[in-house]
Amino acid sequence: MKKIIFPLTFISLLHSQVPLAGEFGDMTYGPGVATCEQWVAERQVGKERKRIQAYQIESWVQGYISGITIVLAINKVPNLAETSSEAMFTWMDKECEENPQKSIAFAALGLAVAMGLEIQ
Repeated sequence: MKKIIFPLTFISLLHSQVPLAGEFGDMTYGPGVATCEQWVAERQVGKERKRIQAYQIESWVQGYISGITIVLAINKVPNLAETSSEAMFTWMDKECEENPQKSIAFAALGLAVAMGLEIQ
């Protein structure tokens, strides 16, 4: 078992991405630092057969939105409109097709705004 875990851990580290400093002084980690061009490419392949990378970027967006809703709830601020994962992915597909150089994180922030997040 140890022989299997090390190579998988090593491969995961090779595919991890460098943090991205955002416009607001935030730091983005994981698949959110990838570009929308990568989102579109993975989602297209994912339609034929789901790949691990497609699941990773979709899960990252779900976690990003979930994190925002938790922070809003803790601060007793009106929360985002409810939606389905597929509706979020459809929104991201359109946004990323139109803006391929945008980071997935920044596109996901746009999704949160479309869902009702107010940025001051």
